[in-house]
Amino acid sequence: MDKIKIGIILLLFSSCAETHGYKSAHHHLIFVYNKRITVDFTSKVVKATYGEWNYTDTLKMSKNEEQQIIKSFDDNRLDEMRGTAIYASEHRIMPARDLRIKLFYDKKKLLEITVDEDYSKGIFAFGQEYRAVTFRNVVLKMLKNNAEFKKAIAALDKYFSDNHLFDI
Repeated sequence: MDKIKIGIILLLFSSCAETHGYKSAHHHLIFVYNKRITVDFTSKVVKATYGEWNYTDTLKMSKNEEQQIIKSFDDNRLDEMRGTAIYASEHRIMPARDLRIKLFYDKKKLLEITVDEDYSKGIFAFGQEYRAVTFRNVVLKMLKNNAEFKKAIAALDKYFSDNHLFDI
């Protein structure tokens, strides 16, 4: 009889356990770099925009790079974060150099975090701020080494140069 009770209790606990982590069928991650370059991690599309002008390409990432971003997502428990947050340096450079992280679950926005590119982690290795900065570091490292992302930056820079524009 005791084994049956223990079995029922274990079954109840295991059925109540919620799994966390990146779920490709439900999560949708979008990265916005310096407000002009959008990377859709789900569809692997990179787009640079300014007014009516836009540049679009398909982001080519290795399985290893994708897994590093997903691992960082899981390790930093982004799926547990909610709301909007901005982590900016005290002496912000203009135009802003930042990465905005948008997280959706089944098309419902759960999270939008903006982290300055120069913003560093605090001295305590915990909390949403620390986790957001850690995730930003992994994403920026991947993006800045990606050929299609570099092409999007170059196309935007060329558009600005050709049209004598300055970013604000």
